[in-house]
Amino acid sequence: MAQIDLGKLKFNWKGDWASTSAYEADDVIIYKGTTYVVTAIVAQANTTIPPFSGAYEKMAQGLNFTGAYNSSTAYYKGDVVTYLNQTFVLLANSSTGSTPTNGTTWLLLTPAPTGSIMTTSGDMIVRDNDGSTNKRLPIGKLNSRLTVVDAPNEDIPNENNFIYRPLSKSASATDRVFGLYGDNTVTPNNRTLAVTVAAVSGQNQFHIGGVDRPAIQANVGETITFDVSDSSNTGHVFAFKTWAGGSSSNYVAMYLEAQYGITRSGTPGQSGATITWVVNENCYNPMQYYCSAHSAMGTGVINTASTLTPPQPTAYYNPLTSSGSLKISKGKSYTFTFPADGLTYSIKDPSASGYTGAGSGGRIVDGTAQPQSVTNGGSITYTPAANSSLATVVIRNEANQNDVLTLSLTDPASEPAWTDAASTYLKTMPSMETRRKAPYCHFINSDVNTYTEGIQPLPAYLKETGRGQKYGTAANAYRQGGYIDTAGQYHQWGNHYHDGSGYYYGAGIGVGSTIGGSTDIPYRSNFRTPLWWKKALAGDSDYAKFLTDVNGNDLGYLDANGVPQITIPKIMQIHGGSSKKWFLYENGMVSASGHGADGILGNGRTDTRYYHLPLKFYDNATSELTGANYPKITQMHASDAHVMDSTTNDFNGCYYFLSTEGKLYRFGYNGYGQLGDNTTTNNYYNREMPMSLFGNEKIIYITGTGYQYNTMYAITESGKLWGWGRNTHGQLGLGNTTDQLVPIELTAVSGSLLENKKVIHVMACQGDDDEGRVYVLTTEGKVLYAGRNLSYGIYSGLYKTSNNSNQADFSELTNASTLWNSNNQKVIYMTMSDSERSTLYFITDGGTTGHSQKVYATGSNSYGRYGAGVSTTHGATASAQGNWFGAEIKFRDFGDLSNGTNNSRPNETTDMTLDSLQTGSNKTKFKVGRITEIHASGYSDEDYGRVLMIDEFGSMFYAGHWYYNFTECLEDDNEDNFTNTNDHVTSFIPVFNQPEPLMPRGYIHSGASYQENGWIIMSKSGYVYSGGYDGWNQSGTPTGLHGFFHLHQNWNA
Repeated sequence: MAQIDLGKLKFNWKGDWASTSAYEADDVIIYKGTTYVVTAIVAQANTTIPPFSGAYEKMAQGLNFTGAYNSSTAYYKGDVVTYLNQTFVLLANSSTGSTPTNGTTWLLLTPAPTGSIMTTSGDMIVRDNDGSTNKRLPIGKLNSRLTVVDAPNEDIPNENNFIYRPLSKSASATDRVFGLYGDNTVTPNNRTLAVTVAAVSGQNQFHIGGVDRPAIQANVGETITFDVSDSSNTGHVFAFKTWAGGSSSNYVAMYLEAQYGITRSGTPGQSGATITWVVNENCYNPMQYYCSAHSAMGTGVINTASTLTPPQPTAYYNPLTSSGSLKISKGKSYTFTFPADGLTYSIKDPSASGYTGAGSGGRIVDGTAQPQSVTNGGSITYTPAANSSLATVVIRNEANQNDVLTLSLTDPASEPAWTDAASTYLKTMPSMETRRKAPYCHFINSDVNTYTEGIQPLPAYLKETGRGQKYGTAANAYRQGGYIDTAGQYHQWGNHYHDGSGYYYGAGIGVGSTIGGSTDIPYRSNFRTPLWWKKALAGDSDYAKFLTDVNGNDLGYLDANGVPQITIPKIMQIHGGSSKKWFLYENGMVSASGHGADGILGNGRTDTRYYHLPLKFYDNATSELTGANYPKITQMHASDAHVMDSTTNDFNGCYYFLSTEGKLYRFGYNGYGQLGDNTTTNNYYNREMPMSLFGNEKIIYITGTGYQYNTMYAITESGKLWGWGRNTHGQLGLGNTTDQLVPIELTAVSGSLLENKKVIHVMACQGDDDEGRVYVLTTEGKVLYAGRNLSYGIYSGLYKTSNNSNQADFSELTNASTLWNSNNQKVIYMTMSDSERSTLYFITDGGTTGHSQKVYATGSNSYGRYGAGVSTTHGATASAQGNWFGAEIKFRDFGDLSNGTNNSRPNETTDMTLDSLQTGSNKTKFKVGRITEIHASGYSDEDYGRVLMIDEFGSMFYAGHWYYNFTECLEDDNEDNFTNTNDHVTSFIPVFNQPEPLMPRGYIHSGASYQENGWIIMSKSGYVYSGGYDGWNQSGTPTGLHGFFHLHQNWNA
């Protein structure tokens, strides 16, 4: 053992104490974490432990971790135990007679979670966002990952608007209180109530609608008119009482009816006498009505917000029941709306030099309060800096009255949370493929609906391809081609012609100039990033959210030392037409370039932009949003992106941008109310739509019919569907054909098949020209239709005895119950050819058929584009459905090659079902996995149409009319047709010459009319191939061709 010689002091280190060892003076031993020095000789066979022996003296107290507490075990000072999910250390010399909860002998080291303890294997204890209490973090789902998420410590939810409502309780200036409310209200039920007076058991009482003192329901936002003109009201005053707090019977006469929204006109009992009540937030607490002239008359109950189900609005601070302050988080935004009462309101720092209750002293003037004050109504948005040194601020009127709200500022907080396996929190930058969450699109206009999983989860095999396309079908802009590479950069070729009068304007690529003519050499977009992006990379907290993806996950833009590793974020999606395009980046930034007639940047201007520049965003009052208020975008809709409707409609567009907070911004053409601002006036400022227009719910999905006749649809987080805009064919399903200038909830229309349903997908188009229609998918797996119904419904899938009609309310499609909804099947995916003569395709969950999916088609079957092997003649008349109202898809294998003979296909098998190829008698014919994507194409009002399906393995199958064919020489006849001289096939066949398996969403149509059809694919290896028509260089190949051209051979792809 070591000997330590300190002059006259000499210690001998002996290690752990043992009862079988002898010790001498100055020996040093350790016992259960505590160090002792021997002061007297200890015999070899000693049984007295050091804490209770006079032969030892303690040198240093230590800790001894003993595990779970056991009442039969003796514990000594320094012992650490776990007990009731808490950790304790013993302070006394022994634990005799005390459990760890005894605060005299034990010290609590780690408390248990408040309210609940760990209950499940894998649970963890974490510190709550208040920094002082603990809570349980339940174990995550299988394969989920632990990450850090934003968890602000706040009493009112950030990114919301709050109504500040002062209330004078008496004439005294000091007897003034306030309430703070959410801005949510129910749909107003404006009505007139007839008031009369009649005797009940010998005593006069107020009657309403002939009923003695009935309860009245009053909702914030509605108008109730009390008609007191009946002569029986003479001498009576219909008046109101309000609850004064405390006892449930403590009601007092209402002071200043005007502050509750009540006005009187005329004399009771005389013609025209009324009391008009515009119900506001001051009516939140219980109320009564009574006769203020006759105390013997009884009272009636008014059920106001606090007594209604559901309650409305949310009361965050009730003037009669609340006290103290409200917490808000630094770095977050909160908007406060004040009444038009002639007073000035502001947010002040009570610790500031010169602070006063009256006047402007102490106002927040550092730019975090926008504006600094409002007079006679208005809103202030307050976004305290994340590193603010302020502890509290106050909201008050500058007349020094008593209605003062104190806001306590809390530091930014985060907490651990589990994410699903598709998410990532890695600091190092992974590939785009692994870190994306919102749909990453390889091609323009290819966004898919993966946004509504919170309402109903997608099957695992559809997680990447979603419920269907945003625009019905995805297609390149007119005579153009392009793709987003795996580095997140966009390349475009084809028709960039500029005719000097605003026709193409550089095709929206953003190369900095007007490109004349066309080229098969790709141009790459150039993005002039905003200054605030540089600030974000430099550490500006106001823009820190743009260092993360749309789910708040770190994208690894900065290394461990804060040094930027990138200069421009990767492009996630592109939306637009031939003359203008909008780019959505993986971090929620948006840029645009191209023709500016409809407003390209949302900045109020209509001039053209040849570079990609960032968008501007404004609140609903056209105040620009900057700093922490600048929105992070997760989804877009461009009405120009319905590129298969018509090439003549690339004008009068409107554009929509959905933020991660669920707020919608929009600008552009507004001839039919498609901007939802209650006007038909064009607006080129990218203004926010108040969330109150959508029941104060977050929007999670948007789509529309397209172009100048746009009808917009929005799904909110609870599955409600809202619509507004063009309605000339009843495409809103309201039972009328009147354009709708503000959003209206389509799932709340009384008597509608959509009433109270939850919606998970919507697809819509306007056809060739103002032929709007919409298909809605509910959680029940049913598809409902409204809109234009041409030719007995053969192009919509809804049979009508009228040749041309409007379906103004929602209806199930013809034969749904015998096809896609038979055998308990639910539709889980739907898509369509985005044209006037549409074909629709549905994937179901298989129901009770014993199969994992089935695929059906309905609508137009011109040239066999159902792919169902059925008649290409519809046969619909006023008295018969004909042949075109739905069928299950079929396959054929095209047989063996013959000996140079046209229309010879030895050993061919036709009419094979998907089931038979997957698991049945034909499963050895060719491999078909579960279908994950369907890409249908049809242009304008042409009858020609085509469809491509992709399975889970990336294999391609096609049907319909293909003027340019994937596979030449399907028969050994040196021809590029299918059968005989036909350019179409009526059942799905494999793409025999497919060069490589496709990656998810690795296909897009190009070309417009049937003679210009083409395609671009991206393989799992990352190579890009194209084919088809190449006029105007749309396919990027030296000449048009059937099959696939490896673009890498033409230029560096």
